[in-house]
Amino acid sequence: MKKNCFALLIGIALSIILIEVSLRIYPFIPSGIPNKVTGHPDKILGWFNDSNQFGAWAKRCFYIKKIHTNNFGMSQPWDVKKDDFKNKIAIFGDSFMEAWQVCDYEKTVSIMQYLIDPNFKKYILMNFGVSGYGTINEYLAYKFFAKKFSPKIAILFLLPGNDIRNNLYELEKISYRPFYLLDKDEFVFPKIDLKKTTVFFKIHKFLKKHFATYNIVYDYFLKNFFINFILEKKSIFKENKLNKIINKCPFPENLKDLCVYIPPLKNSIWEKAWKVTERVILKFKEEVERDNGKFLLVILVDFAQIDGKIKERLKKRYKIEFPKNFDPEYPIKRLIKFCNKNKIPYLSLLPYFKEYKKKYKLSYPYFSYKCDGHWNPLGHFLTSNLVVKYLNDKEFLTIDREYLNLIEENLNLSPKDILGEQAYLSIFKYSFNKGNSNLCKKVKEKLKILY
Repeated sequence: MKKNCFALLIGIALSIILIEVSLRIYPFIPSGIPNKVTGHPDKILGWFNDSNQFGAWAKRCFYIKKIHTNNFGMSQPWDVKKDDFKNKIAIFGDSFMEAWQVCDYEKTVSIMQYLIDPNFKKYILMNFGVSGYGTINEYLAYKFFAKKFSPKIAILFLLPGNDIRNNLYELEKISYRPFYLLDKDEFVFPKIDLKKTTVFFKIHKFLKKHFATYNIVYDYFLKNFFINFILEKKSIFKENKLNKIINKCPFPENLKDLCVYIPPLKNSIWEKAWKVTERVILKFKEEVERDNGKFLLVILVDFAQIDGKIKERLKKRYKIEFPKNFDPEYPIKRLIKFCNKNKIPYLSLLPYFKEYKKKYKLSYPYFSYKCDGHWNPLGHFLTSNLVVKYLNDKEFLTIDREYLNLIEENLNLSPKDILGEQAYLSIFKYSFNKGNSNLCKKVKEKLKILY
């Protein structure tokens, strides 16, 4: 009996070692990479990235081996000081701005810094983008975190494809994030027991950093257990039996984000999500202006708006039908109308992205990846140039004529000119980006960073 148990343990140990070695050679499971970046619980924001990290990120179509967080946990390769006299520009968003899917120097924040002030003499950018954040997290990140740096400009990058859903508990049903109560005009913060996390997190982070096998076990089996473990108590929100007719979404649960592209019925759950989002955007703008700063809303685009064949693709894959009022551009139209009504400065990226795709006959997956909806380096490059151009044109700031000319040139470059032949083929033909484009090398050379 003892011999059998011993043999079993040896077999399990050898299997784990074999899997670990295999994953380090080739991460055939996206979660299965060592040295993944880690975060920590936060009693206001829900979570935030750990500081001073050097990590990696991977999926089937990309493997980014070197990504950093700075001295405050921001996803960028340069540190920030609270007490310097540089003009600070704070950007807020979700995983599109955090951007683990590209190299450090292909992120929107890095390219914007390169175009505005590559020597960090007058302006310095701060990236508060964190994966999974919605508009509520982003507003609170400004109110309780970014405000301490006294930013002159705050830019909110909003992705309608999931941010609207993130902002309402009834749709999100996640207890470890903050929410906003529309009727009471107050925020509800996650009930996290930080004492429980101290020892547990030290062990968790060590394993996550050093063992690829653990990352798979955590992502697939331990994540929900860990979340429930750190919560002091369950959410105060109660499950109500929602009106099935008013709140009906014609899509299955795994595709419920598609409902954001349908104009919601009055008093429906999606209309409530929209109302919450709009109220928080307005609060964000007013708070920034009270602090003598300038606020800009950048409306991002996703695959549904760019593709043109989204209905056909999803019908074929999931065998679903679409209602007649399904409109991928509805969220953008609504946000533009809301901004105009409330005098909120905004920039919609959709017109230019559509024009660029048509001009260069850009092939699938366009500005993202075949296995992942996040932007590839091309999406970040175009966004950065468009935003900096807007900031200069609308007198948020003034940049040198040299860089204005560079932006004009950049916006007329082809995908191959931007990425380089090798990176272009890696993304659009071979479907595997290693984070080594010409863009990454160029921006890294120009930014005066110690890393």
